[in-house]
Amino acid sequence: AAAGSVITHEPAGGALAGVQVHPGMVALGLVVGLFAGGAVSGHALEYLAWRNSTSFNVTDPGFGLDVGFFVFDYPWWRLVLSFAFAAFVFSAIVAAIVHYMMGGLRFSGPRRRGSRAAQAHLSPGGTVVAQPRDDIDYVRIPSRRSSTRTTAASSCMPGTTAILC
Repeated sequence: AAAGSVITHEPAGGALAGVQVHPGMVALGLVVGLFAGGAVSGHALEYLAWRNSTSFNVTDPGFGLDVGFFVFDYPWWRLVLSFAFAAFVFSAIVAAIVHYMMGGLRFSGPRRRGSRAAQAHLSPGGTVVAQPRDDIDYVRIPSRRSSTRTTAASSCMPGTTAILC
């Protein structure tokens, strides 16, 4: 196909018959996919630890979970949720830019507001992003709770957490 042309993909029947795919969109998808894969590629050990996790048969007294969760599962789920949140924020920013470029969002002039479609599309994203991180990233809650519970007056060393006692 010539540069700037639109490729028409016509599967045999079905709902996607006659869908037009622009080469620039394919290239953009490949670039975003390469960046996302590059960001996560350094975390292969977390995946392997999660995939091959085993139980330690020792229950954590503070949270009632097996200690193997904190060694094998916790780092993986923290990575997955952080990546998903970053992808969500990135897609919300791209959606806001597209709405602005198409005239759905206006920041100046007499009608300084967003169209109903832009408001309906961006409002849930703003709500999720505005929530405290502990509400979204529930895997991090145990570490934050335990780090605020120091037991300097007990038999533990000052500054250690209750999990380590």
